[in-house]
Amino acid sequence: MKILFVGYGFHPVNAGGAAQIQAECINACRNLGMEVAIYQSGTYAFLPRTFLKIRRLSDGTPLYDLVNSPNRPGKRKPEDEIRHEAVIQVSKRVLSLAKPDIVHIHELTFHCADFIRLCGELDIPVVKTIHNYWDLCPQRDLLFNRKTPCVDYDDGRCCVACAFAWKQRPVIAAVAKHLHGHRLFLPAKKIWNLLQVMCSGAQGLRGKSDCVTADADSEKQHRLASAYRRRRTEFIENLNRVDAIHVYSKKSGRILADYGVYEDRIHYVPISTSAVDRIARKKPYDGGSQITFGYRGGVAENKGLGILIQSFRSVDQSRARLLIFGNGQQRYLQYLRNQAHGLNIEFMGGYPSKDVGKINLGIDVGIIPSIWEELFGLVGIEFLGSGVPIIASDIGGINEYVIPGRNGYLVKAGDSVSLTDAMNRFIQDPQEIRRLQEGCRPWISVGEMTRKLGQLYEHIVG
Repeated sequence: MKILFVGYGFHPVNAGGAAQIQAECINACRNLGMEVAIYQSGTYAFLPRTFLKIRRLSDGTPLYDLVNSPNRPGKRKPEDEIRHEAVIQVSKRVLSLAKPDIVHIHELTFHCADFIRLCGELDIPVVKTIHNYWDLCPQRDLLFNRKTPCVDYDDGRCCVACAFAWKQRPVIAAVAKHLHGHRLFLPAKKIWNLLQVMCSGAQGLRGKSDCVTADADSEKQHRLASAYRRRRTEFIENLNRVDAIHVYSKKSGRILADYGVYEDRIHYVPISTSAVDRIARKKPYDGGSQITFGYRGGVAENKGLGILIQSFRSVDQSRARLLIFGNGQQRYLQYLRNQAHGLNIEFMGGYPSKDVGKINLGIDVGIIPSIWEELFGLVGIEFLGSGVPIIASDIGGINEYVIPGRNGYLVKAGDSVSLTDAMNRFIQDPQEIRRLQEGCRPWISVGEMTRKLGQLYEHIVG
């Protein structure tokens, strides 16, 4: 059986939890004896056309690159995210060359939703893994301005406002014009980081604090809002064409169903990583002069780091310290460093996945302060595998493995007071760490995930 994995930036073009899960799924298929090919987007050459580049990875895996996708940050339009003919033509060629028995979609960012329709026309079964809410929200997190839950489900004006800030960045167009014609292949992530640095003094990515922009009543704004409404409708219709929607948290499945995705399409298959399998377990906590709280993950507003630093300000700095591991936008990182000035907080930077176990050994209590509907949070099961109790936001799929009083505590998302109270609980009674360590159980193994994923493939092929 041959399977084609579709996504935005597989490793090393992209990193993070979604890329890690994609890599584990690819390895799982190889372990099942399947032939694997990869179709990725997110690569750019400064040429005026969209085209396909074909190469092979070091292990011989065919890699099909969608180069110069029109659906890139700052340029994408809702109608193109639904269907763009140049992208569809490249996708047709990929499917004709790869000849997959199954297509497994991980991300349609930079692709377009009608790729699913195309697979249906060719009678190719499709599995789609949900890593975020891209199919429902152009910003992927169901947050407005990355700060508050977006409840503008039908109107579309909030989608316009969230995208509006790109108009404030003429430097992006200037850079693209300057580099036009240079035959350079760069990962989109590197280009993105470059633009972030160059635009660090400009308005933030989502600079509007109100859902409706100043010219929201204009005809153009009305058309855009209508386009975003259609985007959501078309994406959901395409989801309902998929043979199986793979969710790894039950909460994400319920959210999809609430938006009109057919429940019989949704299949819960828990995920794991090789890091979880080989992670070292901490010795029982034996006390110390300070408790080390630790955050690991992306440094972004929707991860709740601003709330975490605000909360940590209210604890006894002589009895606790906070380590923050991860990378993000330089402007936001600098903002957080300014907020943390004078506090017992250290920014440790990024880290390779092989160091996860070593990092966890130096953390007494892990913190997951997300303010968005975090689908799962791989860092959580890595904490538990190491025997590290967790304080986490009671949101998304996190509460499916954090059991209050057994292996950690849940707090209201975005509530700095309840997060402070949870940290103080450990500071005032450090032996609570040792007690909760006993309830930290390893998550499922990669082998178990592989078996269940194989059953899902057999289900849709059969």
